[in-house]
Amino acid sequence: MKKQLGPSDAIFPVPAALIVSGTNEDANIITLAWVGIASSTPPTIGISVRNQRYSLELIRTSP
Repeated sequence: MKKQLGPSDAIFPVPAALIVSGTNEDANIITLAWVGIASSTPPTIGISVRNQRYSLELIRTSP
């Protein structure tokens, strides 16, 4: 028996995400394997970045 699910904000299977941080002069991309949906309205994702990563500093200091 097939079941029709309809629209969803789920991301399955979980793809790798490219997170861009920094400025034009100091840009960086980090590849993350674990991302999750934090909100549908507005569309927001949650990410986890290790403290030692250069990208985390750029994300924290971005406007």
